[in-house]
Amino acid sequence: EAVLPILDSIVDADGNSLKYLQLPKKWRMNRGAKLDQFLEKYNQLLETRGSKCSECCEALGNNDDSGWIIRKDGSQNCTCYKCLKHFCYDCENEDGKVILVSCSTCEKDFCSDCCQCVLCDKCYGSLCSGCGNIKDCPDCGETFCRDCGPDSKCPCSDGVCCKDCDPNYSQCDNDGCNKAHCNQCQNGKENDVEYCCICQVTFCSECRFLKCSEWWKGSCNGCLKLIAPKLAEELDQKQLEIEDLKSKLEEKNNECRRMT
Repeated sequence: EAVLPILDSIVDADGNSLKYLQLPKKWRMNRGAKLDQFLEKYNQLLETRGSKCSECCEALGNNDDSGWIIRKDGSQNCTCYKCLKHFCYDCENEDGKVILVSCSTCEKDFCSDCCQCVLCDKCYGSLCSGCGNIKDCPDCGETFCRDCGPDSKCPCSDGVCCKDCDPNYSQCDNDGCNKAHCNQCQNGKENDVEYCCICQVTFCSECRFLKCSEWWKGSCNGCLKLIAPKLAEELDQKQLEIEDLKSKLEEKNNECRRMT
């Protein structure tokens, strides 16, 4: 609410040079009437400028389907995030590749001169250099993103295959965690990655414990059963700490008695 009046004043200012606006996804997905009104005003501002594609010189942003602001998610169309040049989504470069590509992860558009987005052969989503790496499957040779394959190899594996070639490969779903194991070492539970059939998520024991500890009452019975050994281990550790504190307290009390 504090930011919107500032953005409104910028858009209302005569001769403003605002070319690009990237709102946080949380705002765009949960926007209210005021933000919708602002986005409509910003869209009209961009349309009045009559900008054209830097490649084919065709006019841009004249209808709801290909306007400057995507009505569904509130993001900006036809603009490279880095150089701020405008392109349509049909133009190709000398190599026959589309010039303006949208990253499936950060949802920003990049032209081919500023960033080489790589296409996943599995889900056909594209990934910019800032959002991670596309990997090559050693079995089928196709490229795949994190959603289409594990993010880390298991302890017994020499390489990481896509999920089509190794569907039993288990990868922790928690962002930033790279623990995984394949079907061959799953029984050994080297990384203790397991799938919960109730909430349908795959976590390693540490990440599952952390997620459940954030809200015990909201945790499903399947996850609680899976972390039961971890809970017992934590309880034993706490009991040892309590006994240690009791011992230290008793020593202090004895010292006080001797002093008196």
